[in-house]
Amino acid sequence: MGKLSATGQKFLKIFHLIFVASWTGSGLALGVISWVGPILMKDDLYSVYFIMSIIDIYLIMPLVIGTLIIGLIFSFFTNWGFYKHSWIAVKWVIFIIQIPIGALFLKPIVTTNVSIAKLEQGLSLNNPVFLHNQQLFHFINILQFSLLILLICISVLKPWRRAKTV
Repeated sequence: MGKLSATGQKFLKIFHLIFVASWTGSGLALGVISWVGPILMKDDLYSVYFIMSIIDIYLIMPLVIGTLIIGLIFSFFTNWGFYKHSWIAVKWVIFIIQIPIGALFLKPIVTTNVSIAKLEQGLSLNNPVFLHNQQLFHFINILQFSLLILLICISVLKPWRRAKTV
């Protein structure tokens, strides 16, 4: 397969940084809304969770897919590869773990709470399922955000790489 030129790699890195920064910012926004929204807007919890679902569906999901595509391009069309360097392999493992966490846990939690809040509004804060989902969302969102920060740190620090020989 052909490899990207140095200029092509630089542009790819720019897009990668934009996607990752946007994904991280969206995850942070989701976390802030999930903590502050129910306090400030307890009479309109439907709007809070509806906004959270919009951020998830129309921001985070496309950013994750874009990041995946860019990562695949990096791995196939540059010398970085998938596992040539341990730190890249670790990033792929963490990324692959994050996808089902978001799809199987975060999305259904938000969807369920949107439905509950639509029916019960402010009374949702008395609903044990809603409250359990809200606590679970906080925990999983912190986990996902922490993993994103870890991925960024791995990208910058490039730990576990081979020592340079002089």
